[in-house]
Amino acid sequence: MEKIGYYNEELPTLRFPWALKVSNIKELILVSGHADVKMDNSSVHFPKDLIGQTKFVLNQISKSIEKAECTIDNAIRTELTVSKKVTDEQLPELFELLANFVKGAKVKPAAGTLRFVDRLIGKDCLIEIEVLLAK
Repeated sequence: MEKIGYYNEELPTLRFPWALKVSNIKELILVSGHADVKMDNSSVHFPKDLIGQTKFVLNQISKSIEKAECTIDNAIRTELTVSKKVTDEQLPELFELLANFVKGAKVKPAAGTLRFVDRLIGKDCLIEIEVLLAK
């Protein structure tokens, strides 16, 4: 699999390219949405803590990526959905965590639309992240 990221000089440089060309794909791996939920789905590990939940989710996604015999270099797209409980003031720290998560990738994955929703899988979940991988 090969990736080429394209950036737009008229837009800010963020953690992702504004366009991503992916070629020579043999396999696609869909990493389902991960949220901070306990094994029994009873509650979250980090109530009211966006950063704690995000760190937990990224750690779980890393394990799923590894089980799929991939690395962050295989990531071609990330999708973020956050609860409307998340404030604009929390976003810079969230984006910094996400940038650190993909910083090891030679070519960063494209990013989907940041969605704000009324509720996620659990009423106390603040963030859900999905990743699309390619080999």
